Amino acid sequence: MKRFALVLIASVFFISMSAPVFSTENDHSSGEEIFSLKLENKPFSEVVGEINKQTGYTIIYDEKWNSLPISGHYNDVTLEEFFRRIFRKHNTSLLIDSRDKLLIVRFFGDKSFDDLLSGAMIAGKGPGDQQGIPLEIRQLHKQQRQELQDYLNDPESVDSMSGMKLVDIRALHEEQHEKLEQSKSNPATIDPVSGATLGEIEKLHKSQSESIEQFKNNPENVEPQSGMTVAQIQQLHETQHAELQRMLSDPNTVDPISGMKLSEIWERAKKTEN
Repeated sequence: MKRFALVLIASVFFISMSAPVFSTENDHSSGEEIFSLKLENKPFSEVVGEINKQTGYTIIYDEKWNSLPISGHYNDVTLEEFFRRIFRKHNTSLLIDSRDKLLIVRFFGDKSFDDLLSGAMIAGKGPGDQQGIPLEIRQLHKQQRQELQDYLNDPESVDSMSGMKLVDIRALHEEQHEKLEQSKSNPATIDPVSGATLGEIEKLHKSQSESIEQFKNNPENVEPQSGMTVAQIQQLHETQHAELQRMLSDPNTVDPISGMKLSEIWERAKKTEN
């Protein structure tokens, strides 16, 4: 059971890193089979097929990497060395199991491990072909999912971080949520950022809203950024709107993006519809 826990550790490790990482987890050895390849923009799917022929290893990976181009001359390299070199610029996790001659490649952003196994690309086979994937791996992950679900559904389960039962944690969260809702509706509650009570903040917002409305309703007020009065700004908006309507109704208006007249655009649109 030890080697399957390594799969989960490798997954968490490479997801948590932001720089390119190559993480290798081994059960028995690191795949010491030696092979050589001369590659020039070879699709990854063909590369793993050749590795399968030379080493006998079943290689599992997400099918979206089928067309990833691989180049380079690799003479007398091991599996670990080869994958470390070709994926040096990628966040990658690698599991090599020499006993079952199985190699699993995962990239940052790949589907979950369970989904990867169920829809895997396997060298020499196709998507969804489970041949070559040890049955005990699939059984283990099914068992782990069930154990996790049982743990979450059991109110007597204990959280390892806090030492509290899940039922007590849920009750605490509900109590905290209730207190938060009560504090939000209490005008005497103090806002930790401003130090003012919610009642004072509400009055301030109401006062500001009234001041804005009064400013907008007085055409003689001057807008500080433009230096124009409210009446002048309103007149400008009306003029701009009228000019826009005139341009849209004029077939000779030129569209600034395409450089075509509106009449030409309309004509093309009619032909497309027909």
